[in-house]
Amino acid sequence: MSVSINYEKYPQARIFETHGVEFTSSHGEEFVGTCPFTGKADKFYVNRKTWLWDSKTAGMSGNLAKFLEEYAADLGKITKKSPDSLTAEEALKRLEVLSIGDLIKENALLSKFA
Repeated sequence: MSVSINYEKYPQARIFETHGVEFTSSHGEEFVGTCPFTGKADKFYVNRKTWLWDSKTAGMSGNLAKFLEEYAADLGKITKKSPDSLTAEEALKRLEVLSIGDLIKENALLSKFA
């Protein structure tokens, strides 16, 4: 079950969601969701004031730019696997393609925090 997010108030949340995070709850100042690196539910935390994130199961954390960097690195590891070792679910999850419009919006959001 997904948590309802006001994207006008928290547009950065969409960046995490388009990269594999499914937010399932909200606790205090944090959105909580499925870790895009390990697939574990309720182990990925994002502070909605600072946009710092923390993956409890992957042992990684950082800001929004670091998240995108880690996600790209993780995607590279997955795509370098032999096709026989990729599961269909893993391939679909990791190889989602954003539309040009989404990329433009994402770039505009990131430039606000650079």
